[in-house]
Amino acid sequence: MIEVELVDAPNATIFMVVILCSRFMLIRIKVEQFRYNHKNFMERFEFFEVVND
Repeated sequence: MIEVELVDAPNATIFMVVILCSRFMLIRIKVEQFRYNHKNFMERFEFFEVVND
């Protein structure tokens, strides 16, 4: 059992690192999309304000 755990441990660590990296990248992508959408929304909002005047 101990030998199997020692063999599996590096794989589990790599697996965890991959999961953490992928999650971090997904979060960054979502944040970037949110910022981009928010910027577009504010630009549209300003455009509508100008049209209303």
